[in-house]
Amino acid sequence: HNAVTRGAALALSAIRRKGLDAVPQAAMPMFTRPQSTFLGSASQVEAYVYALANFEPKPARFPKAHKSHKGEAQRAPRTVKEMLERCEDALPMPDLMTWLLEQEPDGATDELLYWFSRLSREKRFKRERLERRDYHTHEHQVSLRSFALLPAGTDATENSASTPYAS
Repeated sequence: HNAVTRGAALALSAIRRKGLDAVPQAAMPMFTRPQSTFLGSASQVEAYVYALANFEPKPARFPKAHKSHKGEAQRAPRTVKEMLERCEDALPMPDLMTWLLEQEPDGATDELLYWFSRLSREKRFKRERLERRDYHTHEHQVSLRSFALLPAGTDATENSASTPYAS
């Protein structure tokens, strides 16, 4: 789960900063199917060629290398220390991803995934896995299983059964 999250964050970060061409080809999934060597029946090939002859491509819309809005001051990225302190102050936390979205409603998806991965692995927090759900960032819809975070000294079995978390 965390390796996938980190990989997605890295790929989205590269695309956001340098455009789609910055993602190494090795990082892009390649799928093969047994049908890839079979062209199809004569009527399927004929229909395909006819469609190619009348094809009009739509203009390609790729993400910009870096969106910087004029008049908007660039804010320095949060430090790990600052985020850990803010996270500790918010404990007990019913849903880490929801908390991150509240902290950074306009945050880039890759940054939110980085902080999710970083904070969920922190040893000073005890975590309880939640059910999978969809979260909407400023740019994407992300489906993941978040965590409820508790102080590390807390007994998780005690809290998971008796403490109802409001979302």
